[in-house]
Amino acid sequence: YLYTDGYTLAWGTGNLATMALLQGVFNACDTLSPQAFGSDQYREMGLVAMRAGVASLVVMVPINMVLIPFLSQMYQILGQDAQAAAYACQFYAVYVWTFPFYALYCILWKFL
Repeated sequence: YLYTDGYTLAWGTGNLATMALLQGVFNACDTLSPQAFGSDQYREMGLVAMRAGVASLVVMVPINMVLIPFLSQMYQILGQDAQAAAYACQFYAVYVWTFPFYALYCILWKFL
């Protein structure tokens, strides 16, 4: 069960710490892009997409620079099993690489 415990810890941490914030950034695109499209400001639509890309980097990088080195200690302070925390750190180190691709997908989806 320790493998699934580690997976669940890492998945939940990634979704709460990064994915939820990215969704907030991209929900702003849902408001701004249709306004620009409706007023025939196509350049502004592109600028909104680029700003969302920069904002997603600003959200992702600092959070994950703190989480990755200290995640195991954080889990152990919160009372998680040491082995499950180690598995969670291993999975999170892989899971973190999906965030930029998710951000790119959301930017393109909101733009198109």
